[in-house]
Amino acid sequence: MGPTLRAFVAVSLLAGAAAAVAEPRPADPAARARALFAEGDSHFRLREYDQAIARFKEAYRLEPAPLLLFNLAQAYRLAGDCRQAAWFYDRFAHSGADAAAIAAAEEQRTAMRRCVARLDATAAAGRPAARRSALAWVGVGVGVAGVAAVAGGAGFAYRAGDQAAQRDAACGDADGCTASQARGFDDAGRTASRAAIGLFTAGGVMIAGGVTMYVLGRRGPRVTIRPRDGGATLALGWAL
Repeated sequence: MGPTLRAFVAVSLLAGAAAAVAEPRPADPAARARALFAEGDSHFRLREYDQAIARFKEAYRLEPAPLLLFNLAQAYRLAGDCRQAAWFYDRFAHSGADAAAIAAAEEQRTAMRRCVARLDATAAAGRPAARRSALAWVGVGVGVAGVAAVAGGAGFAYRAGDQAAQRDAACGDADGCTASQARGFDDAGRTASRAAIGLFTAGGVMIAGGVTMYVLGRRGPRVTIRPRDGGATLALGWAL
């Protein structure tokens, strides 16, 4: 075997050995998590918070270290998402992490929970606008129905009076009327009178309810949310 051929075989064998050494081995989750954390930390220091959050989450899936929850909370806080930040601060507080670290994060956790309460108060104050308008229109409809009921009651009241007038006209002259005819006039009058009373009552209630709904719909509720330990207190009222 000549020198050139021997050199070629040696190089080939070395290349084969290198290829065997370079064969991929199963990835170490902890090592991969550390690498992802390092990438996330670099993004965090560059204020690239979305990318940092993505890397920290990937790292946590591989290695659920409590301090990664703190890193996520910090990234969300600095990205301006206090709702997600509060959620991750809460998870960190209950993660079994070092008590000193949890205590150090408590001020930021409280601040984020207050931020969430303010967001909820703003949302609660904005949402009822359409509902207020709908309530006012329902009030108008109920009020109109009440007016119609009162008008119907007036019609029955007129009919009751007309029955009484017809009875007087039919039974008050010299010829008079039979007892059966008189009872017919009286029964018709009483029926019309009861219908009038019922419609007047229902119409009055509907008008009052419609006016109330209209006023409440136009003014709308006042919502007050006050943060407190463990949650928030909500107060709801109307200005009349």
